Amino acid sequence: MANIDFEELKQKAKDTVGALADVSAELYRRAEAKTKTAARIAKLTAEVTRDKGAARRVYEEIGKKYYELHSSEAAAELSQLCAEVTTLLEGIDAKQAEINELKSRDGSAEEDVEVEIVEEGCEEAAEKVEEACECTAEKVEEACECAAEKVEEAAEKVEDACGCCCEEPKE
Repeated sequence: MANIDFEELKQKAKDTVGALADVSAELYRRAEAKTKTAARIAKLTAEVTRDKGAARRVYEEIGKKYYELHSSEAAAELSQLCAEVTTLLEGIDAKQAEINELKSRDGSAEEDVEVEIVEEGCEEAAEKVEEACECTAEKVEEACECAAEKVEEAAEKVEDACGCCCEEPKE
Protein backbone atom coordinates (compact mmCIF):
# COMPACT_ATOMS: atom_id res chain seq x y z
CA MET A 1 0.00 0.00 0.00
CA ALA A 2 1.25 3.46 -0.88
CA ASN A 3 2.51 5.60 1.91
CA ILE A 4 0.20 8.66 2.14
CA ASP A 5 1.48 11.80 3.81
CA PHE A 6 -1.66 13.18 5.40
CA GLU A 7 -0.02 16.41 6.49
CA GLU A 8 1.09 17.11 2.91
CA LEU A 9 -2.39 16.27 1.61
CA LYS A 10 -3.98 18.48 4.25
CA GLN A 11 -1.61 21.34 3.38
CA LYS A 12 -2.38 21.00 -0.36
CA ALA A 13 -6.11 21.13 0.35
CA LYS A 14 -5.66 24.24 2.51
CA ASP A 15 -3.48 25.88 -0.14
CA THR A 16 -6.06 25.10 -2.83
CA VAL A 17 -8.90 26.53 -0.71
CA GLY A 18 -6.78 29.58 0.06
CA ALA A 19 -6.02 30.10 -3.62
CA LEU A 20 -9.74 29.73 -4.48
CA ALA A 21 -10.65 32.25 -1.79
CA ASP A 22 -8.00 34.68 -3.08
CA VAL A 23 -9.19 34.33 -6.69
CA SER A 24 -12.82 34.72 -5.61
CA ALA A 25 -12.01 37.80 -3.57
CA GLU A 26 -10.11 39.32 -6.51
CA LEU A 27 -13.00 38.58 -8.89
CA TYR A 28 -15.38 40.17 -6.39
CA ARG A 29 -13.20 43.30 -6.17
CA ARG A 30 -13.00 43.55 -9.97
CA ALA A 31 -16.75 43.05 -10.41
CA GLU A 32 -17.45 45.62 -7.73
CA ALA A 33 -15.12 48.15 -9.35
CA LYS A 34 -16.58 47.58 -12.83
CA THR A 35 -20.13 47.84 -11.48
CA LYS A 36 -19.36 51.08 -9.70
CA THR A 37 -17.70 52.45 -12.83
CA ALA A 38 -20.64 51.43 -15.04
CA ALA A 39 -23.12 52.95 -12.58
CA ARG A 40 -21.12 56.19 -12.42
CA ILE A 41 -20.93 56.36 -16.23
CA ALA A 42 -24.69 55.80 -16.51
CA LYS A 43 -25.38 58.41 -13.85
CA LEU A 44 -23.11 60.95 -15.53
CA THR A 45 -24.67 60.19 -18.93
CA ALA A 46 -28.13 60.79 -17.48
CA GLU A 47 -26.93 64.06 -15.93
CA VAL A 48 -25.40 65.15 -19.26
CA THR A 49 -28.69 64.41 -21.04
CA ARG A 50 -30.62 66.36 -18.41
CA ASP A 51 -28.19 69.28 -18.56
CA LYS A 52 -28.30 69.37 -22.38
CA GLY A 53 -32.10 69.65 -22.16
CA ALA A 54 -31.77 72.46 -19.64
CA ALA A 55 -29.21 74.23 -21.87
CA ARG A 56 -31.59 73.91 -24.84
CA ARG A 57 -34.36 75.53 -22.82
CA VAL A 58 -32.03 78.37 -21.80
CA TYR A 59 -30.93 78.86 -25.43
CA GLU A 60 -34.57 78.98 -26.43
CA GLU A 61 -35.35 81.53 -23.74
CA ILE A 62 -32.36 83.66 -24.78
CA GLY A 63 -33.59 83.53 -28.37
CA LYS A 64 -37.12 84.54 -27.34
CA LYS A 65 -35.85 87.44 -25.24
CA TYR A 66 -33.53 88.62 -28.00
CA TYR A 67 -36.33 88.42 -30.53
CA GLU A 68 -38.70 90.34 -28.25
CA LEU A 69 -36.13 93.05 -27.54
CA HIS A 70 -34.18 93.36 -30.79
CA SER A 71 -36.05 91.80 -33.71
CA SER A 72 -36.66 95.17 -35.38
CA GLU A 73 -33.00 96.24 -35.12
CA ALA A 74 -31.25 92.88 -35.20
CA ALA A 75 -27.63 92.62 -36.19
CA ALA A 76 -27.01 91.63 -39.79
CA GLU A 77 -26.08 88.07 -38.77
CA LEU A 78 -29.41 87.64 -36.99
CA SER A 79 -31.79 89.70 -39.11
CA GLN A 80 -32.59 86.78 -41.45
CA LEU A 81 -33.32 84.50 -38.47
CA CYS A 82 -35.54 87.16 -36.90
CA ALA A 83 -37.45 87.49 -40.19
CA GLU A 84 -37.95 83.69 -40.26
CA VAL A 85 -39.25 83.75 -36.68
CA THR A 86 -41.64 86.62 -37.55
CA THR A 87 -42.98 84.63 -40.51
CA LEU A 88 -43.40 81.52 -38.38
CA LEU A 89 -45.18 83.44 -35.61
CA GLU A 90 -47.55 85.03 -38.13
CA GLY A 91 -48.34 81.58 -39.51
CA ILE A 92 -48.91 80.24 -36.00
CA ASP A 93 -51.25 83.13 -35.21
CA ALA A 94 -53.22 82.52 -38.44
CA LYS A 95 -53.53 78.79 -37.72
CA GLN A 96 -54.53 79.45 -34.11
CA ALA A 97 -57.23 81.86 -35.32
CA GLU A 98 -58.53 79.17 -37.68
CA ILE A 99 -58.52 76.62 -34.85
CA ASN A 100 -60.48 79.02 -32.63
CA GLU A 101 -62.96 79.66 -35.43
CA LEU A 102 -63.46 75.93 -36.03
CA LYS A 103 -63.93 75.32 -32.32
CA SER A 104 -66.50 78.08 -31.99
CA ARG A 105 -68.48 76.73 -34.99
CA ASP A 106 -68.30 73.21 -33.63
CA GLY A 107 -69.23 74.32 -30.10
CA SER A 108 -66.12 72.72 -28.67
CA ALA A 109 -64.47 75.92 -27.48
CA GLU A 110 -65.08 74.86 -23.89
CA GLU A 111 -63.36 71.54 -24.50
CA ASP A 112 -59.98 73.04 -25.25
CA VAL A 113 -57.42 70.31 -25.77
CA GLU A 114 -53.79 71.31 -26.09
CA VAL A 115 -50.84 69.18 -27.00
CA GLU A 116 -47.52 70.33 -25.61
CA ILE A 117 -44.08 68.99 -26.26
CA VAL A 118 -42.43 69.09 -22.87
CA GLU A 119 -38.71 68.62 -22.66
CA GLU A 120 -39.07 67.92 -18.97
CA GLY A 121 -39.95 64.42 -20.10
CA CYS A 122 -36.27 64.08 -20.96
CA GLU A 123 -35.35 65.07 -17.43
CA GLU A 124 -37.75 62.51 -16.02
CA ALA A 125 -36.33 59.84 -18.31
CA ALA A 126 -32.79 60.78 -17.28
CA GLU A 127 -33.78 60.56 -13.61
CA LYS A 128 -35.37 57.15 -14.18
CA VAL A 129 -32.21 55.91 -15.92
CA GLU A 130 -30.13 57.20 -13.04
CA GLU A 131 -32.38 55.48 -10.46
CA ALA A 132 -32.30 52.22 -12.42
CA CYS A 133 -28.50 52.31 -12.63
CA GLU A 134 -28.18 52.95 -8.91
CA CYS A 135 -30.59 50.09 -8.21
CA THR A 136 -28.73 47.76 -10.56
CA ALA A 137 -25.37 48.68 -9.04
CA GLU A 138 -26.73 47.94 -5.56
CA LYS A 139 -28.11 44.57 -6.68
CA VAL A 140 -24.83 43.58 -8.34
CA GLU A 141 -22.90 44.64 -5.27
CA GLU A 142 -25.24 42.61 -3.04
CA ALA A 143 -24.86 39.58 -5.33
CA CYS A 144 -21.06 39.91 -5.26
CA GLU A 145 -21.07 40.15 -1.47
CA CYS A 146 -23.34 37.10 -1.28
CA ALA A 147 -21.03 35.16 -3.63
CA ALA A 148 -17.99 36.11 -1.57
CA GLU A 149 -19.75 34.92 1.59
CA LYS A 150 -20.65 31.62 -0.10
CA VAL A 151 -17.03 31.11 -1.19
CA GLU A 152 -15.81 31.77 2.34
CA GLU A 153 -18.39 29.35 3.76
CA ALA A 154 -17.36 26.69 1.23
CA ALA A 155 -13.71 27.24 2.05
CA GLU A 156 -14.44 26.81 5.75
CA LYS A 157 -16.41 23.62 5.06
CA VAL A 158 -13.55 22.17 2.99
CA GLU A 159 -11.07 23.13 5.68
CA ASP A 160 -13.28 21.60 8.38
CA ALA A 161 -13.75 18.45 6.34
CA CYS A 162 -10.02 18.19 5.75
CA GLY A 163 -9.34 18.67 9.41
CA CYS A 164 -11.63 15.76 10.28
CA CYS A 165 -10.82 13.23 7.59
CA CYS A 166 -7.22 14.06 6.77
CA GLU A 167 -5.70 13.50 10.16
CA GLU A 168 -3.31 10.65 10.43
CA PRO A 169 -4.93 7.54 11.78
CA LYS A 170 -3.98 6.79 15.33
CA GLU A 171 -2.06 3.56 15.81
